Amino acid sequence: MTLGLTCYVVGCSPKRSILGIGVLDQSAFFRHHTVENTLAFPSRANRFVGHSELGGDALANGEELLHSASMLTLHPNCEICDADLPPETDQARICTYECTYCASCAEAVLKGVCPNCGGNIVPRPIRPKGAWRSGTGLENHPASTTRRHNKYSVEDRKALSDKLKDRPAQDR
Repeated sequence: MTLGLTCYVVGCSPKRSILGIGVLDQSAFFRHHTVENTLAFPSRANRFVGHSELGGDALANGEELLHSASMLTLHPNCEICDADLPPETDQARICTYECTYCASCAEAVLKGVCPNCGGNIVPRPIRPKGAWRSGTGLENHPASTTRRHNKYSVEDRKALSDKLKDRPAQDR
């Protein structure tokens, strides 16, 4: 049974914009059809606006679902050294686009500067193993198994890090 709530998904990545439309149903599954392939970048869908068919903004009973579609992907490795970064580690670091690095590379190699976007790098949150609330946790939303690798050369990464490392993130 449909709740009559249409959701517009808006997000972005460095190279594409994401726009989708979906409907929440009573069983709390979110289905969306995208203009571009949002499934390739699920963590990029970063803002939800609910609009009911009766008019006005609404989140209804599917609020937790709206948040789940924009959750972190939890990539399994460092994009620089390929070290394993399981979902429970406190050594994973990410930027705003969820580029993923180990703590060692983020600090020593990248100097806190993401080589892809120039943004700052922060500790990645740890997703709870169990579902403390309905539909949450690793048991419902497992970490990604797709390994990623940085496409920039060592020289390119160093040049960007050296240029931005002393500039506050909010001023980059």
